[in-house]
Amino acid sequence: MLPSWRIPKYISSVSITNINSILKRIEGSKNANLKTKKILQLVRVENVGQTSVLKVSSSKLNDFEDAVQNFCAVEAEHEIIVTRNTKDFNTSDLSIMTSKEFITKMNTLN
Repeated sequence: MLPSWRIPKYISSVSITNINSILKRIEGSKNANLKTKKILQLVRVENVGQTSVLKVSSSKLNDFEDAVQNFCAVEAEHEIIVTRNTKDFNTSDLSIMTSKEFITKMNTLN
């Protein structure tokens, strides 16, 4: 098993735009863009497409944004979503973990 820092990490295109938008409000455009570039050195961005969004309408997941994240991960063939908000993924077919749970799991595998 790879050490946890070498495990590929992904976020959706929705997440990176949200992160940049929040950073702009707090730190201004220049710093937000610099920090976004730093984040992109750590993660890869998965695109959210029309099929992911369409699947939300027939999903049992209640939160629209979380459901979009879920189906983006499913379409990209990921197995795990790491989130602070595990309760909104209660009907997901993916493994849903908090960051603490994920780190614990990685430590037991190494």
